[in-house]
Amino acid sequence: MFKWKLIQLTGLCLILISCSKPEQKIFIPEDKNFSIVMPCKPKMQSESSTFKDYIVHSKVYRCHGLEYAYVVTYSEYPIEVYKEYSAEELVAGVVKRLEFVDPPFEFISKKTVDVSGVKAIQVNSRILSPRALYKNVIFYAGNGIYQIAYSAKKDIFDNPGTDAFYASMTFGKQ
Repeated sequence: MFKWKLIQLTGLCLILISCSKPEQKIFIPEDKNFSIVMPCKPKMQSESSTFKDYIVHSKVYRCHGLEYAYVVTYSEYPIEVYKEYSAEELVAGVVKRLEFVDPPFEFISKKTVDVSGVKAIQVNSRILSPRALYKNVIFYAGNGIYQIAYSAKKDIFDNPGTDAFYASMTFGKQ
């Protein structure tokens, strides 16, 4: 009887361990001057977009599972852009696009937050399909615009890993 209970308890422990959330890891990209905690090693993708007549180069770092996604985007604007627009205007432009984006996103709210001593704007949205929530924090630091985003199904959206993700953003010396 004791042996059978020990086997059951061991089996239950193994199941609980295998179902636990992934361990948080510190991620520091080689070519950028920041670090952040994510639950897995992100994949990097380079992207280009336009702002007015300028080309904006971005690095997108994605870490995702079946029910969640963590994303950090760093966008470098050409130096000429800063002669015409302030960093605050550029951040406000990104926020405005997020407020008026078409479905599947639905804007919920925005507020000012602090990221490692840097003023940022947090935009909260709802993803209509598959009924998930989306939180994007946008700010200027160093020489570019950062976006730190997290999305997950509503029932698992609030968790300690998310708090660690947003609180862990740090910057090195420029």
